[in-house]
Amino acid sequence: MKILTIGLVIRTSLTAMAIIALSGCASSPEIQTSYDPGSDFSQYQTYAFLASEPAQDKKSYKTLKEKYIEEGIRQELNAKGLKEVKHSSNANTLENDLYIAYDVASKEKVSAMLSPLARTRYYDRRHGWSYGYHNQTVIQQYTEGTLTIDIIDKKENQLIWRGVAIDRKRGSNNNHLKPKITETIETLFEQYPSRTN
Repeated sequence: MKILTIGLVIRTSLTAMAIIALSGCASSPEIQTSYDPGSDFSQYQTYAFLASEPAQDKKSYKTLKEKYIEEGIRQELNAKGLKEVKHSSNANTLENDLYIAYDVASKEKVSAMLSPLARTRYYDRRHGWSYGYHNQTVIQQYTEGTLTIDIIDKKENQLIWRGVAIDRKRGSNNNHLKPKITETIETLFEQYPSRTN
């Protein structure tokens, strides 16, 4: 994360530390879900992950992030009473009702905020020397990550549910990667329609 400042800077280090502290605070991802109200979710019993051919510029194996995402989705769907059907050599022979697809994307973004932390000394003819505060614009560059999960009715070839989680990437500590992904997917699936509806 890069931090740039614009304008007169007084006590820059104090301002920068305050912004870094604020940006490091834990926050929940933005959650967006949508579903087809005409679908009867109680009819679905089984699911399978939709296999896709890796692009030429991508690795042909699953990353740890992809592994954790699939584990999180599997945990939530199994808890809702659905059963996973494993892939075979012929995908057309799978007896699954649903296909599960997911995508992870990242985008560089910039935000700006005013910080009133800079203190300055000035002289006034009537009052003499005095102190005051002035605003300072702080520009913050960061990476925004988006996880999209699609659930498709295999027979109708129709999307019936989509969950999207958007969050700011905070460091590269892989020790927190799995619990963060698990928690995010759990929050997404809280919005999944009940099978009894």
